[in-house]
Amino acid sequence: MRDESGGNTPGSKPAPVKPERKRPFAFKDMQLAVGDRLQVQLPAHLQVPRTYVRLVGHLDKASVIVTAPMHKGMRVPLIENELLVVRAFTRQSAFLFNCSVLRVCRLPFDYLHLSFPSEIKGTVIRKATRVRAGVPVEIAGRSSEDPGGAVMENISASGALVVAPAPLGNKGDALRLRFMLDIHGCQSQVELEARLRYLDLSAEGADLGDVSYQHGFEFENPDPSMLMLLKGYVYQQIIERPQSLV
Repeated sequence: MRDESGGNTPGSKPAPVKPERKRPFAFKDMQLAVGDRLQVQLPAHLQVPRTYVRLVGHLDKASVIVTAPMHKGMRVPLIENELLVVRAFTRQSAFLFNCSVLRVCRLPFDYLHLSFPSEIKGTVIRKATRVRAGVPVEIAGRSSEDPGGAVMENISASGALVVAPAPLGNKGDALRLRFMLDIHGCQSQVELEARLRYLDLSAEGADLGDVSYQHGFEFENPDPSMLMLLKGYVYQQIIERPQSLV
């Protein structure tokens, strides 16, 4: 018997807690394409932060083939049987799986054969479908001057990923984004209040010596007219350029 607050009454046995059940994900559920980036967590002894590789291909139940991870322009010295944690971010979800290095290959380029994942975990991380944009964006509301060079890599009706040569703020900062969108041949200016939810140094850019920072923004209380422009742009890209889906 339970009291109204949801607790157990004296002398009663606690109700058994049922474990949360999540449906298993298959490799195809990640909808990965050749060239997609995967984030790799390397063994601790290498003392290398998480880095990125690109998918070369896979053979179901046999192997996943990826480019060799790089750090500061050098190939990370992985050996066979080392364990890796791989994360994939596709569409509106994030996936994670464990694997091991099956073979380190050098020709015709540096790449790895990884063990095919036996278990894949996934979770929804986005509220809306994102599409590639590649448009310049101005940032307002910073304590220092906008360094310029910021580009909105992808966008949805609820947020965007912006890449810039320097940090645009700190996590939690409220900023204002201003950019132009081409919607059915018409240039429309969009201004939105946004909260900086994610900030990370681009591993790929760091490896090439060209440092860039990735910023994950969540739009806050967008004006209905601005929201209409965002949705119109996203829908247009989905219909006319389905390959632009992120």
